[in-house]
Amino acid sequence: MSKVVFYTYPSCTSCRRVKAWFLENGVSFEERHIFKNPPTPEELMKLSVISEEGIDSLVSVRSNRYRQLGINHLDMKFSELLKLLSSEPKLLRRPIVTDGTYVTVGYNVDMLQLIAKHQKGRKTG
Repeated sequence: MSKVVFYTYPSCTSCRRVKAWFLENGVSFEERHIFKNPPTPEELMKLSVISEEGIDSLVSVRSNRYRQLGINHLDMKFSELLKLLSSEPKLLRRPIVTDGTYVTVGYNVDMLQLIAKHQKGRKTG
């Protein structure tokens, strides 16, 4: 994955802030609506591998959907959790931004700058 992929939901304030930051800073990205085009289990596995916190950084344990399902993701098999997160994207924190080397969740300017710098380095290198 060499491009920046931005999993977003239009009414999410943090998502709008990330998009505005990208546009202001000239970062090209692929925007994916997290509910209409959620990450696949394979994509989620890759994100969990490159995330410093693993899969826990992606799971929204405070979401209404998490409570409705009455689950504890820590008790699930990893493969089952990946399938569940892909089929129930309301369980994912957002926005999720990745370039295949780095991943960040939420509006984190330091990480956005790192991803932007990494992307620009690829274009010139």
